[in-house]
Amino acid sequence: MTLEKKIAEKVKGFVAGIEKICYRMIIIPTLLSEAREYAEFADIFWMEEYLKSAQKYAEKCGKDISVKVSEIKKIGYTLAARKYAELGDVFTMEEYLKSARKCAEKCRANISDQIEEIREIGYKTAVLLELEVAKKYAEFRDVVRMELFIRRIKRYAKKCGMDISDQIKKIREIYKKGAEELR
Repeated sequence: MTLEKKIAEKVKGFVAGIEKICYRMIIIPTLLSEAREYAEFADIFWMEEYLKSAQKYAEKCGKDISVKVSEIKKIGYTLAARKYAELGDVFTMEEYLKSARKCAEKCRANISDQIEEIREIGYKTAVLLELEVAKKYAEFRDVVRMELFIRRIKRYAKKCGMDISDQIKKIREIYKKGAEELR
């Protein structure tokens, strides 16, 4: 091997070493920090994009960031679940709670109290919103949709310990009154 090739190999190895140091000390921490900021805003799309980039750089330099990634995802998914719970969207809430629980297990965190609190918010909000929808169906004399909503409302109310028997009775009375007026 010529002297030029030996020098080129040394320089190439030196540059690769500097790249790995930059990945470890600058790029990966910056990407994880950005991902956490998006997680704290429950912006799951951007959180995941930054985490993917951080993981790619971590692979290049042989650094294990899986626990940090799980911690950030746990934050993002938990906050997203809370956001959807406050909107009464229990389906999306439950999906994010599943993801949050998986990430919490990976980083050995217990979020069961948070999960229960979020579920209670979500199901109570859903019950209140869907009672209004069932009432509208009763007013429009759409008994099929009204009863479908009532069944779902009962399931949700059971999950959060709400007694809605009086509200359901009122909704059915609205339907009966409207149906009698048509006769």
